[in-house]
Amino acid sequence: MSGFMVMLVRNYFENSIPEELYEAARIDGANKLQVFFMVILPLAKPALSLAVIFSFMNKWNDYLWPMAIIRSENHYTIQIAIKMFQGQFNTDWPMMLTGATVSVIPILILYVAFQKGFEQGLSGASAGMKE
Repeated sequence: MSGFMVMLVRNYFENSIPEELYEAARIDGANKLQVFFMVILPLAKPALSLAVIFSFMNKWNDYLWPMAIIRSENHYTIQIAIKMFQGQFNTDWPMMLTGATVSVIPILILYVAFQKGFEQGLSGASAGMKE
């Protein structure tokens, strides 16, 4: 997890979840673990959805680290494989664009799965609270 994701989730916890919810749950007899899993975590779904999507996109589109580490063509990531269609004197554009289109499919599937939380996380709206 990158520093950006840590700060995103931390700021969401500090600014979007009121301290009164912690206190109310503690007064009702919940321990710290129950407060976290039953009160805080459901309200943090937008920030966590955003963090999951951004982290996945960051790792999925990584080029430099896999290029430095992977030595076998059988283990190339899709980004390295797309780069292999570019030669010194020619570029196979149809294959590069096809590879780029195929590489977007997992990101689109993840976005559709987390769409509601992603949009709420970007807008800054809390999942369980109406303003």
